[in-house]
Amino acid sequence: MSKKNPYSKHEQEINNLAKQFEQALRSGEGIYFDADDLADLADWYFTNHHPDEAWEVLEQGLQMHPYNTVLLVEKANLLLEDDKVEEAMEISDTILEDNDEEVIVLRAKLLIINEKQEEAKALLKEHENEVDPVGVAYMYLETNLPLEALSWLKKGKMEKEDKDESYMAALGDCLQALHRYDEAISIVNKLIDLDPYSAHYWYGLALCYYQKELFEKSMEAVDYAIVSDEEFGNAYSLRGDLFQHLGNRELARENYVKAVELNALSEDFLNVFDLEDLMNEGRWVEAAVILAKEVTDEQKTPVYRAEAMIQYAFCLSCMGDIGEATDWLEKAMDLDEQNVGAYILMGRIYFEQGDELSAVDMWKKALHYEPYDVTWERIANHCLALKRFDYMEICYEKIKLIHPEDKQVDLVLAILNLLLGNEEKFHKYNRLCIHPLSEQKANEYKAILNSASDEQISLAFANILKDNTDLTI
Repeated sequence: MSKKNPYSKHEQEINNLAKQFEQALRSGEGIYFDADDLADLADWYFTNHHPDEAWEVLEQGLQMHPYNTVLLVEKANLLLEDDKVEEAMEISDTILEDNDEEVIVLRAKLLIINEKQEEAKALLKEHENEVDPVGVAYMYLETNLPLEALSWLKKGKMEKEDKDESYMAALGDCLQALHRYDEAISIVNKLIDLDPYSAHYWYGLALCYYQKELFEKSMEAVDYAIVSDEEFGNAYSLRGDLFQHLGNRELARENYVKAVELNALSEDFLNVFDLEDLMNEGRWVEAAVILAKEVTDEQKTPVYRAEAMIQYAFCLSCMGDIGEATDWLEKAMDLDEQNVGAYILMGRIYFEQGDELSAVDMWKKALHYEPYDVTWERIANHCLALKRFDYMEICYEKIKLIHPEDKQVDLVLAILNLLLGNEEKFHKYNRLCIHPLSEQKANEYKAILNSASDEQISLAFANILKDNTDLTI
């Protein structure tokens, strides 16, 4: 079923178990497996994005071992992964072995999920000598409490750091969750020495390098992860991210497609990725087809749908359907009142219709919710598309107050005042630039921007900024 590297010790064991289980199912013969092995197999399937297979293992396992504690705990944990808290609590209540360490950890997890963290601490403290710190640490990692996880790992086992592989793996995960990437890299390298064909370890190393923005090292590590396990979907997803950073969207998409095939990413992600290209290329009709499905999908969260509605409205406005565009923006505001994108786009539509007062009112609402430089920049980008350099200059004057030392802002303000014919302010900001514009270059840029069409203006401006930014590298 898999092309996993046979030299990884753990992968070899779990692959053999999976093959035996699948063969037994296909043959239709009576099957029997150890309960602990089945729990491990269910967890492995779920971790590798095969939930149907995981539930099949649990169903068969509980038929073989009715009321088995290990399998019931695994089932409860998988239910929690699906946010089915009440069902998980019901299973927990049926388990009679109150002193089983996995049951104790499960019940502590349920307490934390139900916002009873102190009760969870008390339960774990009561059974401190009965539970494995590694299991408790992973429970705390799963509930987004990495400091608590690290605290448990420090309970008397630090001397085993170089000897206990499961302990080291948990420690590496904790350090990564705490953004202590250099320490995590040191631990993961020790793990790779112990099991050089573990895709999970290479992937962990790649993630650390990625977070440190050491993209070449991250790419090398993620390639090793894929060599170790050609069906490790998360590695393809990360490699897609890396290719995006390298500016190669074609190879990024190839890897994202593979990640979708392996269930590491959803089709939604690929749609969003494709959508970005379609909108950047002005292919509004094709983009609108994708977005029309997203805005009506009530399985999506309100925040997600609101964002899709804003993008849909933008496509519609570019296609000339202003009335429907504003309807969708109003729906977006109803779903997510604080989504500034809706107010910014509505402001642009008002502006295009000649209602500048209403446009400014909308932009004020956006700044009320997010009074940040990025909000001013988003408004400025719309002003640029409208060729309203006066409003764009106001936005960048505000950004200048937030980032007074940002030379890129000085360059933008110099160009804008050049276009507005304000020589005094042009010279003021031009002097502040790292590479002040010569008179010849200034006139060249002015001609390019004044002659650019509405569709070309944003790209022309971006290219000018890029040309001058490249000089500083």
